[in-house]
Amino acid sequence: MTSPQVSSLTVFSPSDDSSAQFGQPPLSLLQFHFSPHTLRSLPRGAKISIMNANHSLTVTTSPSDYQVETNGVTIVGLPVFNDGNLVVLGIEMFFRSRVPNFGSSSESSPWP
Repeated sequence: MTSPQVSSLTVFSPSDDSSAQFGQPPLSLLQFHFSPHTLRSLPRGAKISIMNANHSLTVTTSPSDYQVETNGVTIVGLPVFNDGNLVVLGIEMFFRSRVPNFGSSSESSPWP
């Protein structure tokens, strides 16, 4: 299996506290934190494709709001890094608890 080639990438980077609390996340969760697009001003309800083809993220606040949210998770401050092709955004927590139909009850995982 080959990886798709992308010319731009947005990385949603959870806080150190989230990582410390839950430890190493599974690959299936990490796929929610990479989008093959650089994000610009997106309207509320806009869908953001991610590396997991079965899911997407949704902008849950408008760009005019003071804080921007995606799937109910706040994007914290300005980008940590942005060179036009790669954007790293800090987020308050992992997306797992905010993604409908992610995982199953039989999945043994400490993730919220």
